[in-house]
Amino acid sequence: MEPKLYAALAPKIDRLSEIPDVDYGGCGFVALHMYDYLISKGYKPKILGLERSPEEREELSLNIRSGIESSATHFVVKVGSAVIDARGVKHYRELREEYQPGVVVSRELLAEALKERWRWCLWFDRKYVPVIRRILKCEN
Repeated sequence: MEPKLYAALAPKIDRLSEIPDVDYGGCGFVALHMYDYLISKGYKPKILGLERSPEEREELSLNIRSGIESSATHFVVKVGSAVIDARGVKHYRELREEYQPGVVVSRELLAEALKERWRWCLWFDRKYVPVIRRILKCEN
C-alpha cells in the first residue's frame, strides 16, 4: 500500500478501533464506509466477505452469486494486496492464516444486508454508525 494512503488511514483506524465491539457486528459498516472513502480518494477497492471454513465460504459465495444479502464472519476492504478493517492494515496473506479466500461482495449487496439487523452480531451498537461515517467523512 502506498505510504501516503497508509499515513492517511492510520489515525482513522486508531479512532475506528476505539468504537466498542466494532469487530462484533460493525465490520460491515466499516467496510462499506471505508470502501466509499477509498473510492473518493481515487482507489479501486474491493469489499471481501471472509469465512473460516470452506463450507461457509462456499455458502457465502453461492448467496452472493445469487444476489442474496448475506452476512459473513468478517468484512474487510482490499486495495492491492492490503486489507483494511478497524484493526488495521495487513497484507492479504496474513488473513489467510485465519480465513478462507475472500469472496468479493458488491457495495450495493452489503448495504442491503446491513439493513437486516438480525443478520449481524448484536454486540455492536448501531448508534456508532454515524461515528464511523464521520471518521471516514462519508456522505452516504
